[in-house]
Amino acid sequence: MKNIIARLMVILAMPVAFNLIFFIFLDRDSIPCAWGCYVFFHLAFLGLFLPLLFKSSPKLAVNTTTLWAISIIYFVVEVLTCSIALYANPDHTTMASIIQMLELVLFLMTFFSSVLANNKTETTTVELKADANFLNDCRSTLNMLCATVDDKILHEHLSVLLADFKASPISKPGVASDLEDEIRQLLESLSANPSEEGISKACRLLRARNIALKSNIND
Repeated sequence: MKNIIARLMVILAMPVAFNLIFFIFLDRDSIPCAWGCYVFFHLAFLGLFLPLLFKSSPKLAVNTTTLWAISIIYFVVEVLTCSIALYANPDHTTMASIIQMLELVLFLMTFFSSVLANNKTETTTVELKADANFLNDCRSTLNMLCATVDDKILHEHLSVLLADFKASPISKPGVASDLEDEIRQLLESLSANPSEEGISKACRLLRARNIALKSNIND
């Protein structure tokens, strides 16, 4: 409870200080840009909470950190702009409003561009991880088969297939997914009933998958 109260005090310190200065010490009637600065300051303060709506997974926390940095930089810039507008050049209402509007637009463009980039990175990472899991699962299945199969010929064929899997690259998202599903199903069948025909078919499918990946890279 004490930690929550302390965090709230830290978060609210700046807007409370700003409002105290604005309503007690500032002659609002004689400064045309006062209310414009008031609105833009609070928009910048609310912007500090935007990253909470776009959290990345813990493994991609750097993406969320980038959003926090953008929001904090915008808030600091807006505080400086408000200070300059209110005290250094209070009569230029239009100029102050234009600058603050441009800062807001720039912040929103930068922030949401980062959100889109983060979403794309996260989606690609998840898909690449899924393909890495495909290769690891297949290798694990083949290792178990090699350890349990007594037939020397079958063992040799399984060893060749395992070597092909170890040399296989991770695919791009969405590339050769049909072949990978077919390979996975075939290996499940081989686990129950190993056969030369099934192993040979798995080799052909895996090589077809790898050729499809190389073709996609070349394109």
